[in-house]
Amino acid sequence: MTRSDLKRFYKYVVWANDRACDAIAQLPVESPQSQQALRLFGHILNAAEMWRRVRILREEVPGLTVWPEYSLEVCRSKNIEEAENFAKYLSSIKEEDLQHSITYNSLAGDEFTSSVIDILMQVINHATHHRGQIMQLVRQGGGAPASTDFIAFTRLST
Repeated sequence: MTRSDLKRFYKYVVWANDRACDAIAQLPVESPQSQQALRLFGHILNAAEMWRRVRILREEVPGLTVWPEYSLEVCRSKNIEEAENFAKYLSSIKEEDLQHSITYNSLAGDEFTSSVIDILMQVINHATHHRGQIMQLVRQGGGAPASTDFIAFTRLST
């Protein structure tokens, strides 16, 4: 996998996240489904930021929590912000940097070593997993789930 492939996948993540926000917006703000969906969406965003900033770039990010309480507007804003930050990061590295190993501690404190490419793929797949949960909550709340499948994204760009 190349940096170009990852850039494409991250464009997909941003597109799918935007569609997830649109789906959540159908729900009454105070409904349990909306609140749970927003919590999952905030988790997607902050987990991605944590992987990039804390684990890969080794930055100190005080106050960054894995389960934030964000409004829909904040989720939309952070989706754009994180997309821009990932694009900058991917443009700043070389192909060979993707194979570089990073040693980090999990939230449970266990030490692991993973390649940058594996970490970036984790971020993509993690978001996909939780968007599926969000769509289930949208349906339970009476909304129409959005298609956030990668193939739907590719059809738009062909």
